[in-house]
Amino acid sequence: MKRLFVTILLLAGMSLSAAETTPEKPVLTREEAGSVLSREFAGQTLYWQPVRLPALVPQSALEHDARLLAKLAELEVIAREARIEMRKLDNGGSRVELNWLYRWPQPQHAGIPYGVRRIDRIRSVGPVVNQGDGWFAEVNLTWYVEDMPLWTEHPDLSTERLLRRSLESASKPFESGVALMYHNQHWQVWTPQQVQ
Repeated sequence: MKRLFVTILLLAGMSLSAAETTPEKPVLTREEAGSVLSREFAGQTLYWQPVRLPALVPQSALEHDARLLAKLAELEVIAREARIEMRKLDNGGSRVELNWLYRWPQPQHAGIPYGVRRIDRIRSVGPVVNQGDGWFAEVNLTWYVEDMPLWTEHPDLSTERLLRRSLESASKPFESGVALMYHNQHWQVWTPQQVQ
């Protein structure tokens, strides 16, 4: 009987120490999700990448992308410089090619800044789940774009869906799902490249 009592005490002690080392499931309220998203998600400058740059485009090109790049350069939204090159032909002759070299205005950013993201409202906060070594929750929200520069309203750019939707987003906000991760005793926006 004494041996059974000692065994029970040992097992109870082991289960208590295991419970102490198991991390407790964190809680994520709608208010806390809003605070995290306001801090890390809202207020970000948004960048538009209509095409890959740098790009060398013949000056005579008439495709949609070439016309778009020409208009953005005329509005001084992207950088453009003329390039003249001699091209060797198969018959031994050569031909002069007139091209435009287009680049992003700020080399450290791939894209053109077109506004700032603001949160409209938090629609829902999903359950906190354990995935691998961390706790995660999905937050569904609506957001809009503000502080859009004047060039985004140019009539020649009205067919560009992202710009059109962003201009009307104050009355018709975007809907998104954002994953939050619990790390170092607080919630933060999770990105796929994050290393835990």
